[in-house]
Amino acid sequence: PDSAVGIGQLDPTKIQRVVRRNSRRLQGCYESELKKDPTLQGVVKVRFTIEVTGRVSKSKTIQNSMGSSAVAKCIENNIKRWRFKSKPKGGSVTIAYPFYFTPSS
Repeated sequence: PDSAVGIGQLDPTKIQRVVRRNSRRLQGCYESELKKDPTLQGVVKVRFTIEVTGRVSKSKTIQNSMGSSAVAKCIENNIKRWRFKSKPKGGSVTIAYPFYFTPSS
């Protein structure tokens, strides 16, 4: 994650594990739009909140250099379904996480 704020704490490696586990779905968001525009590339940074239950309560794009709102919206919706087995201690945690996309050669 780029940054983490909130009253709770969650080990960044636990966050990274969930991101990696779900990366194929996020890649699918990108690839579906890449079929329409083969030059599509950029960064989508999303801010999301992990509650003490391990559920994501909010997900919002805060940076989108790609120019495709469809990719960003798909990523937001996917993140809202994430569940963290390792729950934040002491309260919720809000993360800003950048996702980088480039077409493969």
